Amino acid sequence: VSFASEDFPWVRQHLMPELEGRLGLRLCIHERDFTLGRHILDNIAESVERSKKVLMVFSNHFVLSQWCQFELTYCLRHVMDYDDALIIVCVDDVTSREMTTAMMAVLKTTTYIQWAGHDDAIRAFWGRVQIALHEILDREHRV
Repeated sequence: VSFASEDFPWVRQHLMPELEGRLGLRLCIHERDFTLGRHILDNIAESVERSKKVLMVFSNHFVLSQWCQFELTYCLRHVMDYDDALIIVCVDDVTSREMTTAMMAVLKTTTYIQWAGHDDAIRAFWGRVQIALHEILDREHRV
């Protein structure tokens, strides 16, 4: 999961309980899972290579983070090399004047999932996330 550090409360409160708790997936969260003392670039590269999917949490904080922009560029390259798909979640209404060219291109060419805080929208949000993760969930839940 790629996200700005300022968005960790949202990741901890919403994403981790749903995906790890309810769906039984294992997320790579840099605060918890990156190897201490190892260069962050190596941690990013290894976690992307070992992941079944890459989920990016776009936000106004993500736009302003150079590390997030590096991760986006790295993940776009990985997705093209391995014919995979990014799962994009937007937790803010990110304005186009703040976005990098890469972010604008991703949002214009990729179907993304928008977070909204009311009950019906939250149920729809998690339903869409499950659809985006169906390949992993099907493999994880086979008997």
